[in-house]
Amino acid sequence: MSDQKAPVTTASEDKALLETIFDHIPVMLCHWKGNRILRVNRAFECRLGWSLEETQALGVDGLLKACAPTEEARQEVTNFVHHASGEWGEQRTRRKDGRIIDTAWANLRLADGSTVGIGRDISEQKFVEEQLRSQNEQLHAFSARLHSAREEESARIAREIHDEFGCMLTTLRWDLVTCEALAVKLGQLQDTGQLQTKIEGMVKLVDGAFTALRRIVSELRPSVLDHLGLADAIEWQTRQFQERSGITCQWESSVERLNLNSEQSTAVFRISQEALTNILRHAGATRVEVSLAEEDSAVVLKIRDNGRGITNQEKQAENSLGLGGMLQRARMAGGTVDISGAVNEGTVVTVRVPLQRVDGQSA
Repeated sequence: MSDQKAPVTTASEDKALLETIFDHIPVMLCHWKGNRILRVNRAFECRLGWSLEETQALGVDGLLKACAPTEEARQEVTNFVHHASGEWGEQRTRRKDGRIIDTAWANLRLADGSTVGIGRDISEQKFVEEQLRSQNEQLHAFSARLHSAREEESARIAREIHDEFGCMLTTLRWDLVTCEALAVKLGQLQDTGQLQTKIEGMVKLVDGAFTALRRIVSELRPSVLDHLGLADAIEWQTRQFQERSGITCQWESSVERLNLNSEQSTAVFRISQEALTNILRHAGATRVEVSLAEEDSAVVLKIRDNGRGITNQEKQAENSLGLGGMLQRARMAGGTVDISGAVNEGTVVTVRVPLQRVDGQSA
């Protein structure tokens, strides 16, 4: 077995290697001690424009003053530089040519008391982030307008269905009842009983049409909101859910009057509707608790069931249970939806929407 030893480098070779790495690494490096700048690398000179000689003439304090766009920024950067922690921080930095760029820096304190500042130009990254943020805001605004247009169209259709078909069905039912009375009164037909049975059947069909009409109108536009307000509308919705599903429901409300606009009230009502529908379809629950309260200048709706619970996979696949629509409605109303639960321990849906002041702004 050979007893070869690794080649030994001299101190001068090690220094030359470190200087080569320091100079060619593609991030900005600045090495200083006290107020004296010892070295900056090529990336520093290229991105900020100051040569090593110029930075050494300025010193740390002078360089910070030259790089800071404002006095407030200079103070923040000075505190950051003189309290090296190794944590990254973002700053707006002025180049020698006056152009402002976005940078991120981390300062490392060395054993000899000197400090190495490591910096990256993140201007392009910040630009992309801003573009994405702006596009997301535009998409959210477009989605809000689309939902609003849908609600307005649903309200219009609901009014037309109610006015037109309701009027026709009412007239038809009245005519059928009149025909039934005339048939009995005349008594001239050989099979009056059969005719009466047919008319009674048609009256039942018309009554069924009325029931279907009310259901369709309610689904298109919750008119109960306009007549009762949000709290009473959700209470009514909860009672209807209990009658339809057979699931025991407990309702509790500590609010009397809520300063919510029409869009917010509709959003909360629709989220409640969707949550109850999900319970009926997926939860296997036997009991549901619905509560409405005012907390910290916000209306808070909680819907808790004792069903099978929601899994993390179901929460992440938001569209699978209609959760995406609930989150989107809450976002458009300026609020949030939190969905929590555990397997076999039920699910809790918490909706929080900020109340409105008299001037229309959030409270």
